[in-house]
Amino acid sequence: MERLARRLEMELGLQGFFERVGDELATEFSSGARLLLLVPLAEAREVQQELDRGSAEESLWKLVSEMAESPAETDHATEGNPYLRERLEPGIVRPDPTGRRPRFRSSLSAIKAFWSKFCDIPPFCGET
Repeated sequence: MERLARRLEMELGLQGFFERVGDELATEFSSGARLLLLVPLAEAREVQQELDRGSAEESLWKLVSEMAESPAETDHATEGNPYLRERLEPGIVRPDPTGRRPRFRSSLSAIKAFWSKFCDIPPFCGET
């Protein structure tokens, strides 16, 4: 799943986005979470043939911020438990230069963020 997430990030021109915001928010995102966040962008690009990177990053920022601050309940279990995070997503936990322990967010937090922010992320609000 990790390779697929990286490939999709590269195809969408968003390589490094999750690392940047992860460092800023002290949050690590599972490959499943990243894929869930990227699939609507990939489908939109297929239909429109072009993706507005600024709009895409703005939408992603709203979602990952929501994930960091209001995670799924199951992601709370990983707080301060690197063994559990490593089992869920091998190799994802990177050292934090600030000394903070990164929070871990899974696909469940991504689903919760879509539910919470659906009408606040372009271009989806027109559909509700």
